[in-house]
Amino acid sequence: MHTMRILLAGSTGAIGREIAALLQRDGHTLQCPTRSAGVDALQPDTLRGLCKGVEVVVSAMGGSVSLSASERRPYAFTNTVANENLIAEACRAGVRRLVYVAAHKGPGYDETAYIRSHEAVVERLASASLGYTVVRPTGVFTALAPLADFARRGFVPLLGDGSARTNPIHAADVARAVVEHLRDGPLDVSIGGPDVLTRRGIAALAATGLRPRFVSIPAPVARFHARLAGLLNPRLGELMAFAAAVSVVDCVAPAYGHERLADYFHSRRV
Repeated sequence: MHTMRILLAGSTGAIGREIAALLQRDGHTLQCPTRSAGVDALQPDTLRGLCKGVEVVVSAMGGSVSLSASERRPYAFTNTVANENLIAEACRAGVRRLVYVAAHKGPGYDETAYIRSHEAVVERLASASLGYTVVRPTGVFTALAPLADFARRGFVPLLGDGSARTNPIHAADVARAVVEHLRDGPLDVSIGGPDVLTRRGIAALAATGLRPRFVSIPAPVARFHARLAGLLNPRLGELMAFAAAVSVVDCVAPAYGHERLADYFHSRRV
């Protein structure tokens, strides 16, 4: 197999770490710039020369969807601006291809700030002088981990009535899709896990072996609190607004992943 020189942005995140492991396994020459090493994609000057000799850029770079994230800046900065700067540097260096990890989108939540921030990057890719594939996972298992933490405390919050369906996917399966499209592929690849579950079903898996209370939070109440949070912390407000929107509508992508959510929650309990 022909190995390549690949630059991976976002290598410290849940998906990025899995991508790095696969690329290293396959023998590719890998560059993983990080802020701790002085590279900040929000500062274009720090990107200068990074893409020299690189054949493919992979970006799993973007704002966290964790409630515990310390970042306060809107997703338009950490998702859109950072990746637009990276695309510009890749084009300047003559990189032939870029694979971008975005998010599955659908009616009911595609106008949230989180999704719009990813779509702005996709629009920039469409006008760039390189080939690309956008990998669009549904919710990644790690984003659901807090449900198990809530369950241990005796309650699990549910936005809406819990009947909306989704098929979340393991970060390792997202990484596999990225690596499969390093050399070529369609413009868009939407992927989900093997099991389509209701939100209440996901909460029940997180609470296996426990007997927590399931607390239903009406969507309008969740949206109101998202607006309030956004006054003090724009990022948190955008995240809460996204959660309020995506949790009450179906978010189902074509089944791709092999890893099961029940096994993931079990692994966190042992």
